[in-house]
Amino acid sequence: MQKSHFVLGVAAVVAVIVGVASMQSSGTFASKNSIASPLGTAGKTVLVTYSNRGFTPSVIRIDRGTSVRFLNASGKALRIAPHTDTAYSTNASKDFIASKSIKIGESFEVSVVDTGVWGYTNLNSPGDVGVAIVE
Repeated sequence: MQKSHFVLGVAAVVAVIVGVASMQSSGTFASKNSIASPLGTAGKTVLVTYSNRGFTPSVIRIDRGTSVRFLNASGKALRIAPHTDTAYSTNASKDFIASKSIKIGESFEVSVVDTGVWGYTNLNSPGDVGVAIVE
């Protein structure tokens, strides 16, 4: 089940990127809004909520230098960690590392400095993964 969630997330990312690129090149897509977070986020904070269903949004698209705040709204502890899956060409970024578990109702914030497509997971529930597209 773990890989199926991740595969769906990666498939969604690819589909959206291809769709956005074709819409931007055709001139029919006026804004830079996409996936879950608008570009132009550098220096701002994007909220990702973790619930019993996983990360929401599960895929974010942000500018380099944007902070991502993970809010734990689940019934379990959350510990953010990089997620690498070579079978699906997903990289891990050292930006997504929490040194300890985040309790229910608490949050953890990271500033993302490396561009790329980065996977992250909850170490306490490894089947819950998310993806950050950082430009």
